[in-house]
Amino acid sequence: MGFMTIDELKSFAKSKGIILPPLQSSKYLTSVISELKDDEELLFFCQAKEGKIDGTLLITSKRVSFLKIAFLSGVSSVSMNIDKINSVSKKKGMLTGELEIWDNSGNVIYSIASGYLDTVENCINQAKKKVDSPKTTTVNQVSAADEILKFKNLLDQGIITQEEFNKKKKELLGV
Repeated sequence: MGFMTIDELKSFAKSKGIILPPLQSSKYLTSVISELKDDEELLFFCQAKEGKIDGTLLITSKRVSFLKIAFLSGVSSVSMNIDKINSVSKKKGMLTGELEIWDNSGNVIYSIASGYLDTVENCINQAKKKVDSPKTTTVNQVSAADEILKFKNLLDQGIITQEEFNKKKKELLGV
C-alpha cells in the first residue's frame, strides 16, 4: 500500500465507518500509518483493549497487530501473521464484544466495539483466504506419443526429413 497521509487515513476510516478517538487523534492516526508496511494493504483498524491495555487493532492483508500507545515510551506493537492464524471467534455484548484469535502458539482476546466485530472477523478471514489460496499454474503435459505424432505429421508434409524424425523420436522415447 505504501505511505498514507493522515487525511487519506481519515478518509479510509470514514469509508469503513470507523469512529476516531476525539483526543490525540493525530497521534493515533500517525501510529497506524507508521505501522503499515509497503507490501501490505490496510483492511481495517479500530480502538481495542487487550486485557486492561488500551490500543489499536490493525488488520492488514498480511497480519493482525495490536498497537499500544504509551505516553512516555511511544508506540509498541505485537503482530500475528495472517497465515499463522488458525481460527477467529467472536462474542458480542451490548456495547463491546470479544474477538478471540488462535494461532499455533495460543490465543489472544481483544475487546472492541460490538459494531466492528463482524467487519474485523470478515477482514481476517478474507485476508486468510488470499494468503492460503494456492498459486495455481497450468502445466500442459504432452505425452511422448503426442509429440511423435506431431513430428510424423511434419515428416508426412515434407517439412522435416526422415533422419530428423528418427532423431526426435529417439529423443522423446529416451532411447
